[in-house]
Amino acid sequence: MKEKRFAANVNRERIQEIEKTGLTVDDFIDLSLEAMRSVATEIGL
Repeated sequence: MKEKRFAANVNRERIQEIEKTGLTVDDFIDLSLEAMRSVATEIGL
């Protein structure tokens, strides 16, 4: 996120909106990855 060349087209302001839920961006990513792992075969991962 800090390196502007990484995912250059990503709206970083929008991603920071997650902090309004009380989660950090890192916590949200961890939560999201864990949720995807739990249904990996169902979603084709």
